[in-house]
Amino acid sequence: MKRRLVMINVAFFALVANFAPAVAAATNAAWQWTAEQRIKSRSDPASIEARKRTHVQKAARSGPDAESNAVKLVYVVDGSDTPELMLPTELWRFLIVSAFDSTNAEAAGAWRATYRNRSANLALSNDFWDRVAVHVAVYRRAEDEFADALQRFDRVAAERAQR
Repeated sequence: MKRRLVMINVAFFALVANFAPAVAAATNAAWQWTAEQRIKSRSDPASIEARKRTHVQKAARSGPDAESNAVKLVYVVDGSDTPELMLPTELWRFLIVSAFDSTNAEAAGAWRATYRNRSANLALSNDFWDRVAVHVAVYRRAEDEFADALQRFDRVAAERAQR
């Protein structure tokens, strides 16, 4: 009997320790979550299933084709439903692709307007996008340099493999 009570206590404390970060994360605002909390929640099977169900329900309102496509998805992270699960790198990448689309200035302008409207309470300065553009240019140069270096590495590795 005493051994069973000890086992129940150990199981209880293990359970509490396992879910404590998730409970703490759930009480924090989305921007306060750590990357570890985001990833843990993103990879939790119950969370994955709940997000998929929500996505399928939303798709069903758009019609049968959208619903049938949504059902096929295995993994969904939708920032409009669960912003706390988005990683900062994903947000930065989406900002670059959307607001700094070099192939479609009209679309980039529309995204910038959307961002400005959604963040009206932040009082962004008039030169905000120009200042961010400087950082985006640096980021894109580094990205290009990395891609070039990776291609060179791949070529060298392929040449060595043929020897």
